[in-house]
Amino acid sequence: MAEQTSSTFGCFPAVLVALFLSFFLIAGVQQGPVEMPATGGIEVTAQAQTEGTTEVGGRQSLTVIEQVETQVSNTVPATITLEVSGYHPDGCKFPAQVQQSRVDTQVTVKIYRIVPVDVMCTMDLNPYKDTITLEGAFDSGDYTIDVNGTIVQVRV
Repeated sequence: MAEQTSSTFGCFPAVLVALFLSFFLIAGVQQGPVEMPATGGIEVTAQAQTEGTTEVGGRQSLTVIEQVETQVSNTVPATITLEVSGYHPDGCKFPAQVQQSRVDTQVTVKIYRIVPVDVMCTMDLNPYKDTITLEGAFDSGDYTIDVNGTIVQVRV
């Protein structure tokens, strides 16, 4: 009959391996989704940094603005119209919303869409083009217009 020897640390390596695997299994389950950096030559701009504000029913997805052209009317007081072009950085087809605010000679225009948090979008870029008439009348002077971080100067 073979004699069996016992050691105090005989099962210690097996217990240590089991604890190690359990720890990483639990840590992996509790970890949230991982966001991957943008690839494919898409440049991340200041607009993308302000994206993600949660609204009731979804998150704000800012429109990336490539160009803003201004038109000033010949009336007194004048009105200002913007020809805005850019793109939505995902393939979702939700309507764009426009918010305007004005403090003295600074006009801020925010163009965004509300994207439900449970919706997955493709990575296709959707072109955006719109004509926006700024609210109110503009007396003679210089104005600064900020459209999602794209700044233009207008003289009335």
